[in-house]
Amino acid sequence: MKAELKPKFHNRFDIVVTNVETGEVELRGQAENIVLNRMYTRLVAFGSFFTQIVFGTGSGTLDPTRTTLFNRVGNKACSDVELIRAFPVSKWTRFIRLEATEFNGNILTEVGISEASTEVNTHAMITDAEGNPLSIEKTPVRIIDIYATVFVEFDEFTNGGEWYTTLRDYLAGAGSVPSNTLAISTSKYLCQPNVGMSATATTDAVARTRKLNCQFSNYVVLGIEATGNRYFGKTFKDRKLDIPVDRLVWAGIGSFPVSYDGDMTYEYVVSSEEAAANKLFLNFKDTNVEEVKINGNVITDYYFTEFGDFNYSSNDFSFLDVLSVSSHKKWQDVINTHYYDTGIIGSTVQCGVVELYSEEGFNFVISFKTSQGYARSYYDFATKDNLGDAWVNYITGLGNATMDTTFRYIYINTTQKYMRINCYITEGYGSMTIFNWQSYLLPIMKFNTTVLQEGDVVLIKRHHINEIPKGTNYLLNAEAVLAFGEGI
Repeated sequence: MKAELKPKFHNRFDIVVTNVETGEVELRGQAENIVLNRMYTRLVAFGSFFTQIVFGTGSGTLDPTRTTLFNRVGNKACSDVELIRAFPVSKWTRFIRLEATEFNGNILTEVGISEASTEVNTHAMITDAEGNPLSIEKTPVRIIDIYATVFVEFDEFTNGGEWYTTLRDYLAGAGSVPSNTLAISTSKYLCQPNVGMSATATTDAVARTRKLNCQFSNYVVLGIEATGNRYFGKTFKDRKLDIPVDRLVWAGIGSFPVSYDGDMTYEYVVSSEEAAANKLFLNFKDTNVEEVKINGNVITDYYFTEFGDFNYSSNDFSFLDVLSVSSHKKWQDVINTHYYDTGIIGSTVQCGVVELYSEEGFNFVISFKTSQGYARSYYDFATKDNLGDAWVNYITGLGNATMDTTFRYIYINTTQKYMRINCYITEGYGSMTIFNWQSYLLPIMKFNTTVLQEGDVVLIKRHHINEIPKGTNYLLNAEAVLAFGEGI
């Protein structure tokens, strides 16, 4: 898995010559830089590069291998004039002033920016507005203001990528630098937002790159308990909820789509409940299936129930009927209405009850996280197979007992046809200030003539494009490349 990032860098100068006796501007000059190799040595190491403006009186052919001006006269520490941190272009302008008493007798022809007093990171020859060479004499009646502007250009993503602000703020404004941390992540599920690890950094000033490399072990998986600090994302018979990786995250730099095109085979052992219903409860939320084998034999008479985001409104899915519902029409309403209207929790509050009927049974997952407060949200589930039967607790008290830092999962997978869901919030010592929530109905595989038997082994081959089905049975090597370029 590899992501390559290419911010571009450019620097220009504007020079204003003012007569101290009349206050009038006598002359204006400008300069368009070339970025020297020395600049990339600084950038790939995340070093400082723009604290000084250096000026000189030399001439010659600009060469990126140079490290100094042709004939340096002096340098001064620069001050901020304007800082615009934005995507896709950021702008950072700083300036110095050569006072009436300074550097007189010199005829300025060249400028550059640096973090040092003698070496430079960019180099430019002064010109007029038409691009003709311009020499500016420094005299006792002249103040010369030299403005240097750095422009940073970031690629705009059309496929869901996202730049973070740390790199931008380092390049425009000398902010803190990104860490050497890579993470795998998903844009499709609310789950553990990402799973990160320290990576090895290597730099190449000639190639203008900084690379991070790491290997995600079989224990590093999205949404599954592996190291003791994440909650299970499980489905029927404790099958792991399939959460593919579709983002590689470089902490402080951005979240970037992965490129992948390949197959993976998923194995299911048919349970007694599935055999009785002749249905297979799947653990992924799409139906991009290439091939299905039962005990080694290819079958083709399978089909799927509907799937997708699940809010329990009556129009969600054709096979799911809402028998009764409180005034809340969606899961989010249950929490938000209580949160916004109630404030601090003093006792247990019933938030909403819904009764559902599905001829197919139920196969869905809820993930949620509460934080910055200690109101505690819970769900109770009860099921029955016939309308006149008594409700039987399926599972109760599913929820959180304290402030969450990771997502919790509720998985409901049953062949029974009736379900009652009760949501309530218990007392704590504060109000709920954030509730991140998502629920999704997973598909159920059905068959026309094939009959499942308990213990059958079903192999489902799925095709993945631009997502990597990272499971616990293999490693994942990751590389992120930051390649600096020169803008215009």
